[in-house]
Amino acid sequence: MIKSITQWICAAALAGLATSCVGIKVESWKNPEVGERPMGKTMVLAMAQSDSLCRQYESMFCMDLQKLGAEARSLHALVQDAGKLDEEQLVSLLRENGFDSILVTRLMSEDQQRGIGASNSFPTYYASYWGYYSTVYVSSYGGNQGDIYQEYRLETNLYDVKTRSLIWSGRNVVYDDRSSESNMRGIISAAVYDLKDNGLLQKK
Repeated sequence: MIKSITQWICAAALAGLATSCVGIKVESWKNPEVGERPMGKTMVLAMAQSDSLCRQYESMFCMDLQKLGAEARSLHALVQDAGKLDEEQLVSLLRENGFDSILVTRLMSEDQQRGIGASNSFPTYYASYWGYYSTVYVSSYGGNQGDIYQEYRLETNLYDVKTRSLIWSGRNVVYDDRSSESNMRGIISAAVYDLKDNGLLQKK
């Protein structure tokens, strides 16, 4: 599976990218081993520069997913301080609330995107939701992401709770000078519709 993701990243860097809405380019990959697999009840976990932005992005994702018939809930609707969660607590939270999937999303800086896109091997921490979350958490809060107000990049991964494996991964880029909220709404909608196009929003 890791090899398949690597091939997707290399191909996306060389080929033209699909456009799901005006000004927004979407790159996506779906695990070929999964087949038909509705995402079911899904937790949305966002990582951004501040807790308030995390809550905002999670809320936007949940609203768009719910509009298309998915059952989605924000992590911040379940816990007060998401930053203090360890792996055991997150796993318990997912199981106790009956989640089938977890969608993890983050804003990426230019350096972060370039570092991954230029790599000849896909980072192993992408293979599980905790590996991904625990690795990129620090770089997502604070840090220098000043360029996001001209070029917005969002990386979103969907994981299966039971197996912890990666089901779908997408990256969105939009070049725009509108407000950050307007840009993020467009990017999030593009990601959600790509999930739909990949057959992941069917009801269980």
